[in-house]
Amino acid sequence: MKNFALIIKSIFAGFCIGIGAYLYLQVGGITGAFLFSIGLLSILLLNYKLYTGFIGYVEKPKDLLTALKILIGNIIGCCLFPFRHEQAINLINLKITIPLHIIFCKAIICGILIYIAIEAWKTKREWITMLAVASFILCGAEHSIADICYLVISGLQFTLQYLLMIIVIVVGNGIGSYIARLAQNIK
Repeated sequence: MKNFALIIKSIFAGFCIGIGAYLYLQVGGITGAFLFSIGLLSILLLNYKLYTGFIGYVEKPKDLLTALKILIGNIIGCCLFPFRHEQAINLINLKITIPLHIIFCKAIICGILIYIAIEAWKTKREWITMLAVASFILCGAEHSIADICYLVISGLQFTLQYLLMIIVIVVGNGIGSYIARLAQNIK
């Protein structure tokens, strides 16, 4: 039953990121970047499970398995998002032209910002959570679950090239979050 709850909460988290991604595409700019934060704020408020919000807190090998389950649930939630948006095609086509080492660096930056967003929420500084989310959007950082949502919202055919990009982003998000946590705990 515990695994079932984890998967359900992970699916809903992926769907919430889909809502944030769609809002960003619909509105765009600074306003859209701030509206994107409704995805993460909803996840935190409802105690859903998001890969990028969990991976920085991994301590034991068993936690990596939990992170993988969360990631799978998030992907399922992204795939359930029912809306399409023309702007997502342009966004995905642009992202796929960026060299993977740059994508990786942008994913690390996003991991750091998401870790900051989660820590801000924990200390009841929700405004910093919103700023961190808007910041990763506005600086073009790569969020694995959001990028999966953009791919789904685009309606484009999934390819091995997209898969490789997503894998690089997943790893970069994890490294960024973990680096932020390590830096926080330096004494």
